[in-house]
Amino acid sequence: MTMFERDMPARDATATTNDDTPAATVAARLTYRVLLDDLRGQSASDPRIDVDSAQVRNTRTALRRFMRSVGRIEADFVGEEMGDGFAAALESYRAWESDQGTASSTVRSRCSCLRKARRRAALHTVSRPSFATVLDHAITASGRPLTWLAERSGIGEVSLGQWRRGLASPGGLRTRIPALEDCLGLRTGTLLQALPSRASRDVGYVAAERTGTTAFRANVKSRLAESPYALVEPTDALIAEWGQLLEFKTAELPALNREWRAMWRAKPARMCKPHKPAWACTLSDGRVCSSAHATWVQVRQYLGWLQLPREKGGAGLAVAHVHTLARLADAERIEQFIRWRAERAGRLNTGALTFLNTVSSLLHPRGGWITQSGWLQGAAADLCGSPRGWAAHCTRTFERLRGFTRTVAESARPTRDVEESLRPLLDSGNPIRALFEMLERMERDTPPRTQPAARAMHQRDIALVTLLLANPLRIGQMAALEFGAGSDQNLVRTAQGWRLRCEGQRYKNGSTTMAQGLNVDLDASVTPALDHYAREGRDVLLAGRSSHLFFVGRWRWDPTRPCENLEDRLQLLTERYIPGCAGFRGHGWRHLLATAWLMEHPEDYGTVADLLGDRVETVAKAYRHIERSHSVQRFNAWTMARRKR
Repeated sequence: MTMFERDMPARDATATTNDDTPAATVAARLTYRVLLDDLRGQSASDPRIDVDSAQVRNTRTALRRFMRSVGRIEADFVGEEMGDGFAAALESYRAWESDQGTASSTVRSRCSCLRKARRRAALHTVSRPSFATVLDHAITASGRPLTWLAERSGIGEVSLGQWRRGLASPGGLRTRIPALEDCLGLRTGTLLQALPSRASRDVGYVAAERTGTTAFRANVKSRLAESPYALVEPTDALIAEWGQLLEFKTAELPALNREWRAMWRAKPARMCKPHKPAWACTLSDGRVCSSAHATWVQVRQYLGWLQLPREKGGAGLAVAHVHTLARLADAERIEQFIRWRAERAGRLNTGALTFLNTVSSLLHPRGGWITQSGWLQGAAADLCGSPRGWAAHCTRTFERLRGFTRTVAESARPTRDVEESLRPLLDSGNPIRALFEMLERMERDTPPRTQPAARAMHQRDIALVTLLLANPLRIGQMAALEFGAGSDQNLVRTAQGWRLRCEGQRYKNGSTTMAQGLNVDLDASVTPALDHYAREGRDVLLAGRSSHLFFVGRWRWDPTRPCENLEDRLQLLTERYIPGCAGFRGHGWRHLLATAWLMEHPEDYGTVADLLGDRVETVAKAYRHIERSHSVQRFNAWTMARRKR
């Protein structure tokens, strides 16, 4: 008899959540009485839980008070308040403790104890076969070779072999599991259910996950789960072709003709957030080209669609005929791909226009790399019979795609509504105040010194939000900020406070208002947050290592490379600390600040361009809708004044 079976509650559970939440994994059998006993160490043997008597007493006390605040007794099942609703319940508990007159330091300590209790509850999942066991049994029963499964599921053969032996887990390839289940003839969800639930991981501050969603995120998630199709593991020949294209697009003096403004900018790796795969955007000298990464994301989707079976809407080409950039000279299939993608998404989005323009530039009659690379014809002989006619074929494809682009341009619309997740703040009438209230909640939620790692990450998050309020740089630029007293450092602590200086090459666009760089003293309000992180939290996270970066990570993070997760952290923080918000990332943050400024300072596009590091013309075009609303208001005021006269 397990610990779950020996203490059934006196009344029915009320929690009804999906199977991927902490509540679902424990609510069916775990009661608060069992959890309290487990925390005391009577039935606990997990080394991840500290059973020091003083800490256990504090945790049990905090949990009992939490139960009082949410109206739970020991016989109750553990439910939503320890699952997806934990953030809201914790906020209510904090307010309840304040009403009881509890000191703020004690409240912070008890909140930290509650996170420990939640982690403990999440550990108690029902025993089930491992993912590796289920997968190995399914592959053996199917009799299919790994090569066959890899081709049809879009998962690399090496990855499949490691998964079935338990040497690796799907991670980012989790969305491709449904396709693998289909190939193996398994019931939908068989393999996904065998994976460790994301909710059973550490759900404390360090490893908390996002739960908020928007219509765009839900749509993308459903489509990826339904039918992932992008190319995953390119061949060596395709990688070699891409390397030549990358060299051509980034060279100061290219060997082939290149059109004006067709050059891709590359920056030192220390100035860029990491991109995956690294080979798609990293030059031989170590510099990184973000444009190359963005282009590869588009190209891999098209090439993956080419090998997608016809019954799933793809072109159904053999894998051997897909792994080449010569396929970008196939106008008919590119048009089919654009139409298929529009039908799949429910609309023709602006990303399709970006892809069409990218392909057209590579097929330009005078400066296109594909047009000038006649040797590519051998990899796609079905497109053009003669190598001598390759340039003419590319020119015809170029003209056809340009005409197709003009035809569909008017109907293209952005898929994502950037203001969807910002709506609660924009509707509040004072979005800037909402951001400062978010910062205040974060400061009240700082973990105690007895939890140095969680406290250090929290100090880093506060420093990030504080700095974004003072100067809304792109998250990639923020992650790459260097710290120290040298002349080439970006963040410098002077006797008067903090100073931010960035050279022009750090910015995304070379001809923007920030092309000459940035050199500014930060407001005194940022000093406490940056000081606390720089003097305490940063050293804890580095754990004796050295790094030139200001924002640093933990564990396996490479101290010579910018952090990869600041975007995710910002989305998690905005979801957690802004009531009713689904969370937003760096682009949404910058858009919110720009919108708030223009709402109070109509037509001041120059200030917004300086803040965002963009062109005045681009800002005026993007935010013209705000000026139109002010125009209507001014017109109404004018008509009312005339009426009174």
